[in-house]
Amino acid sequence: MSRLGTDMVFVWAISVVLASATTSDLLAQNRAASLRASDGTADEQAIRQSAAAFAAAFNRHDAKTIAQMWTTDGEYVDEVGQRYQGRAAIEKEYADFFKAHPDVKLRILVDSVRLLSPNAAIEDGYVALDPTPDGNPTMSHYTAVNVKQRDGRWLAASVRDSRVNLAPSTGHLSELAWLVGDWVAEHAGTRAELTSRMNPAANVIERHFEVTRDGKVASSSTEIIAWDPATQQIRSWTFSSDGGRAEGIWQTQDRGWIVSHRGVLADGTPTSATDMWTQLLGDAIGWRSVERSAGGMPVKDARDVVFKKAKKEQQP
Repeated sequence: MSRLGTDMVFVWAISVVLASATTSDLLAQNRAASLRASDGTADEQAIRQSAAAFAAAFNRHDAKTIAQMWTTDGEYVDEVGQRYQGRAAIEKEYADFFKAHPDVKLRILVDSVRLLSPNAAIEDGYVALDPTPDGNPTMSHYTAVNVKQRDGRWLAASVRDSRVNLAPSTGHLSELAWLVGDWVAEHAGTRAELTSRMNPAANVIERHFEVTRDGKVASSSTEIIAWDPATQQIRSWTFSSDGGRAEGIWQTQDRGWIVSHRGVLADGTPTSATDMWTQLLGDAIGWRSVERSAGGMPVKDARDVVFKKAKKEQQP
């Protein structure tokens, strides 16, 4: 999976923590997770868990463990078409990359898993690195052919990467410029901080979310928003610190945007939600989340949250 380059990320962090979700909401999510574990999708869940294990090994810079996630004669084709055959070659490639980039971390979004047979599956997804080798936010798409082993493990027989070419600055994100800045929302001892930055080319917005309760970090996530030239839409990819992830499609509405999210919780439970970001008066933005579900079961709408522009601290 790529060396290059939302839980619902913020959806669930804010909904459960900041928006004070009720006990019934949490029970609904737990029931959804239980249903998923027993509804015949164990293989899909195992593949998603393997992807999470790959990200964990990558972030430890453990090239040997990464190579063991391929079959003995498995292949990896990177985003420039370079092919690496067999575990030894794959291990060496990742080891060399980690040596050249000692601080890099990876986030992964499994977009879909399609079972072709009881022992074969195709996995599609996206990855991003932080920091990226060239300093600019980058996404890569990957396709993996996974095969089930006799011991029940799913290993990659073939993984191919392709870089997601973000469009040059064409003004597609200009109407999202009001999201850029530092924002804060507080409620009953819980604080949510939202930091948004646009890159110099004005074609990518990177947002960082952090939710703290009683001074301790409860959840955090990173989101990349960009124009997708393939679909001619503004899309976002969100990665949670706990392993949850989501992809969103952005559509404009009066004084704001509607974002249709589809994702997965860290335990493999599929999620969906519709978020609304609204520009408010007085240096504030509003957020709400509706039409939410976890594991195919409805989850109560989140109450509105208002983010206010963070005040800059005075220098002594």
